[in-house]
Amino acid sequence: MVVADTMPGCPALGMSGVDPTITIPTFRITTDDAATIKSQLATGVNVSMLFDPALDAGMNEGRLMVYTPTVLATGSSVSHWDISANPSLLLEPAATSILHDTVDLTLDHFEDIGWFGTPAPCGTAAVEMTFFQVEGRDDGILLRWRLAHPEEAAAVTVERADQADGLWGAIQVTLGHDGDVVTALDTSAEPGHEYLYRLRVTDASGNAQILGLASGRRTGTDASGVVLRAPYPNPTREGVSVEFRLPRAEYVRVSIVDVTGRAIRTLQDGMLLAGGHVMQWNGLTATGAEASPGVYLVSLRTSEGVRTRRIAVSR
Repeated sequence: MVVADTMPGCPALGMSGVDPTITIPTFRITTDDAATIKSQLATGVNVSMLFDPALDAGMNEGRLMVYTPTVLATGSSVSHWDISANPSLLLEPAATSILHDTVDLTLDHFEDIGWFGTPAPCGTAAVEMTFFQVEGRDDGILLRWRLAHPEEAAAVTVERADQADGLWGAIQVTLGHDGDVVTALDTSAEPGHEYLYRLRVTDASGNAQILGLASGRRTGTDASGVVLRAPYPNPTREGVSVEFRLPRAEYVRVSIVDVTGRAIRTLQDGMLLAGGHVMQWNGLTATGAEASPGVYLVSLRTSEGVRTRRIAVSR
């Protein structure tokens, strides 16, 4: 069946029916082409329908077109491919019956704009990151990240850029672990200076990609005093790690306090040695009940006074 478009110009894509058991081969043509065929019907017409390899649907002078309707349409965005592409591409504004299951040019587009770094060879899967966080502290800038499948990464390099020049370079960091989260402390960062951080991840085949992007500023707190660091994770559903440092051995009281100033749980009430300490709050009150969703404070009381950090609890 040859279907002629009723409007001049390029025919719209897509035709549909209601009976999936019936298959009718169809081809849609422009109004002008239909008029030419119709004028020859009296003498007989033999028409061969072929795809012209010189014409690429969705292309303009060899460049892929993006979807930029003159009038704003639902789902329209210059991040989408144009709807004239045939077969449909993955980033068109709506799924159609001719959408195929290959990655098409969408992967190349993501690689071009820096989502994956160095393109991976066909058939290899990109390493996925599920979490990336940067936190400025007095002793440096702490990075935390989690990979969906850590075994896929043969090497991970921390790269840093000064926002003033934007030049990236690998740096030396102190690595650690907090459960399934990898930590890296950048002690070379200058206090009060803002830096950008990202990871260069190399898989077992030697393919590298760039993951994560965040900024951080070293706080520059006097290292000789008491330091209470930001609880982690925050916000939290089940509890947090409370990390602090003491310059000398002394009596310490660590409490979880609600917004009214009432201590709902005491984590420490006694002497501690000088150095770093980590304590866990499991999200429970002193009675063993779950703390209600809301805002709480970690209170660290020492001879230097009281330091607090905010915790947001969600359930």
